[in-house]
Amino acid sequence: MAALLIPFLVAILAKFVAFAGWIAVLATIVFACFWLLGTDFAKWAFEQMLDLLIFILKDVEIDFKFLDPNQYVTIPPEVMNFIGLCGLDSAMAIILSAIIIKITLQLIPFTRLGS
Repeated sequence: MAALLIPFLVAILAKFVAFAGWIAVLATIVFACFWLLGTDFAKWAFEQMLDLLIFILKDVEIDFKFLDPNQYVTIPPEVMNFIGLCGLDSAMAIILSAIIIKITLQLIPFTRLGS
């Protein structure tokens, strides 16, 4: 009698193990789906915030004419041509942007990096 009962119990146990494996795979798939859903929602929310910011700033008119140095200093056209040929305008733009980035990073806490 026991010889007939052991294969039956092994078969039942195998079914339970297969069912537990199926549940584990299902749980992994459900977790992956919810993870993708959460990341997509976060991206959607960030995109909506940026769209709102663009909508708000679209109607704001800021006049940057006060930043034009030509209204304060008159430079002859020959000098401007020479500056353009030497690439001084590009070099000054690169240096100015580097200075602005450095100052911006100095304002962020814990990013001073010894400078």
